[in-house]
This record gives sequence, structure tokens and C-alpha cells, in this order.
Amino acid sequence: MASTAQQITPAMRRLRALSLADRHRLYLRERLDDQVRWYGQTAERHARSSRRWADRGAGRGSCGRHVRRAHLLQRAVADLGLLGLFGSVAAAFAALNQLGRHGELAKAYALAYQELLTIRSIHDAVGTDEDLARMVDDGEGAVSREHTMWMAKRIERPPPESG
Repeated sequence: MASTAQQITPAMRRLRALSLADRHRLYLRERLDDQVRWYGQTAERHARSSRRWADRGAGRGSCGRHVRRAHLLQRAVADLGLLGLFGSVAAAFAALNQLGRHGELAKAYALAYQELLTIRSIHDAVGTDEDLARMVDDGEGAVSREHTMWMAKRIERPPPESG
């Protein structure tokens, strides 16, 4: 089935007709700066989530330590089984943090953010069409690498074939 969609749209032709400076400015503002913002915010959001889950787990663990101290002082507290309860809750929070992979995602997004910032700073002064093409390749390559890693972590891998 042949597609009637154009490979190069009229909007793309208008963009290509702009001056080098206008294309450069447009790419920086509409793509690169937008991606820098998104990756920075997303990295920070996952870092906060990771800290929040870790703090919750640590808080429950701390409660468990206090209950244990109370247990040494008063046998009635131990009869309620609170030590096991708080330990279980702390373990559940740690498991939820791992399940959400917030720490891992925060690091991956922060790495992409730093790479995009570096690309942005290196390519602030574009002087030729080749410079702009290299900047676009570098920027899109950084986003593509992060996206590929993200996809690879979410796709179930088939078991290896036995030969």
C-alpha cells in the first residue's frame, strides 16, 4: 500500500528556506532547550521520588528501632508485634522504590540532561550549515540514546534460543 504522505512537508520546506541563523535559533529554542528543560525536570522529579520512598522506608525503620527499645523496657509492646510490622512496612517502601526505579531513572535522565547541556554550550556559535547539521546530529543522538535505553529496560527479552 503506497503512502500519499509527503516525505518533505511544506512546513519543512519553509524551515529549510530560513537563514542559517534563524534555523539555528529555532532548533535551539524549539528542540534543544525544550529537551534540556524536560530531562532536567524529569531527572529531578525521579530523584525526589527516590528520596521520598527511601525516607519513608527509613522512617518506618526508625520507628521499628524505637519500638525495639521500648520492647526492652516493656514486654507489652512486644506482645503487639509492632517490630515486625514496622520492619515489613520499611521493606515494602524499599521494594516500591526499587519497583519504580526512581533512582535509576533519575541518573539516566540526569546523564542525558548533562549531555544536552554540553551539546548546547559547544554549539552556541554555529557558523555553517555543517556546524548546524553536526549540532542537530549530536542533540538528536543524545535523545535517541536515552530513549533506546529507556525502551530496552521496558521490553521483555525473549529467552535465548537453545542450539
